[in-house]
Amino acid sequence: AVYFGGNSNAVAQATLGSPQFIGLLATNLIYPALAGGTNYYWRVDEIAGANTNPGPVWNFATAPVPWLLHDYGFSETVGTNTVDAVGGPAWSGGLPNGGTWSNGQLTLSANSQQYVSLPTGLVATLTNFTILAWTRLTSASNWARLFDFGNNPTTNMYLVPQNGSNGKIRFAITTSGSGGEQQINGNVALTTGTWHQVAVVLSVRTGVLYVDGLPVGTNSAMTLNPLLLGSTSNNYLGKSQYADPYLNGVLDEFRIYSQPLAAAEVAATYALGPSQMLNTNNPSLSAAAQATNLTLFWPLASAGFTLQSSTNLGLGKWLNITAPAPQIVGGQWQSILPLNPNNPPIFYRLVK
Repeated sequence: AVYFGGNSNAVAQATLGSPQFIGLLATNLIYPALAGGTNYYWRVDEIAGANTNPGPVWNFATAPVPWLLHDYGFSETVGTNTVDAVGGPAWSGGLPNGGTWSNGQLTLSANSQQYVSLPTGLVATLTNFTILAWTRLTSASNWARLFDFGNNPTTNMYLVPQNGSNGKIRFAITTSGSGGEQQINGNVALTTGTWHQVAVVLSVRTGVLYVDGLPVGTNSAMTLNPLLLGSTSNNYLGKSQYADPYLNGVLDEFRIYSQPLAAAEVAATYALGPSQMLNTNNPSLSAAAQATNLTLFWPLASAGFTLQSSTNLGLGKWLNITAPAPQIVGGQWQSILPLNPNNPPIFYRLVK
């Protein structure tokens, strides 16, 4: 038999013939979503007539969700303000020189010096973080900013689709001007006329730059973070602290997370597109078996979960399955594992 968990606290059973897959039993138990950062306990009891045989108690702790701190969706149709769907009205941004709203997107014209001005202190509390956005460049200019958060040319952090040194994407942060920048240099440039997702992730000392869900640059010696910039007052989308060109293009979603997203989570956000969010609820886990393989599936939005296996629930020992790594196939996560009907029962679950 092969057993697999619908989430980290429910185990479902599938029976393998020799070697045909039969299916799921009708007694599967799937719990609703549970809160993050909480300890839970569960037990399976065998009831025979009036007698109850209590089983062992298992416990697990759910992990805190990767908090989304700010989310600018650009869904406005009129006016010169853009709403933060997560942070609320206090974090609304303004368009000092206007912009064009259309189909949940914001078009900024470099010729009209259009940009978004976001409130003071937007990233003042962050050490680890993820900044993620979708953009389509109408034209590309060296040093035009996708974002630039700072006080002046001395203290700032920015992302440029095209730097003036080699024409490729770059993230930089500094508290001592351009000569003191700590950079993450990408190996690609953003093409014009095409939608791209870009993301910057800082986790302790390691910064990773992503384009379209894939890592394109890494710096493992980062010591600066937004907290060290202080409460920045010039927080721009499309404008620089310097006299650089304005961004000429379209924005669709700009998000700031208060913790680093894993590589799988960044890949999932790209595959989901700008209209969908990651789901931190415990996911359902499905299975399909063939003669020599067991394929496990779970929702695309449920990224960052680790697949584990155990041969004895009573011992409470679970092993991470790291190879083969889960892949995005057909709009969901998929992991194909070798299957031997002669092996003892194996239990599977997803944890985060």
